[in-house]
Amino acid sequence: MQNFQNALYINLIDPTNAVIFDRKWLEEACLKVGFEAQNIEAPALRGFHWMLQLRREDNPKPLDLPIDEAPLGSKPPPVPSADPSSIG
Repeated sequence: MQNFQNALYINLIDPTNAVIFDRKWLEEACLKVGFEAQNIEAPALRGFHWMLQLRREDNPKPLDLPIDEAPLGSKPPPVPSADPSSIG
């Protein structure tokens, strides 16, 4: 990403589907609004989503995001069953 970008979306219709945030921007944004990590869960496969549970604090500690050292791999998207009416 370039210096003026803080996120990369690959699905403009549903940004929660896949978005990559710049690590430094995320750390600074959380401090700025007073968020502190309550729990950080690294992905099982490198490059996949992290789970961050944040809470509001008067004097938040900086996020301590570890390096993503999960194994490389891929995870194909789910394939719907033959009967799509059963989804959901």
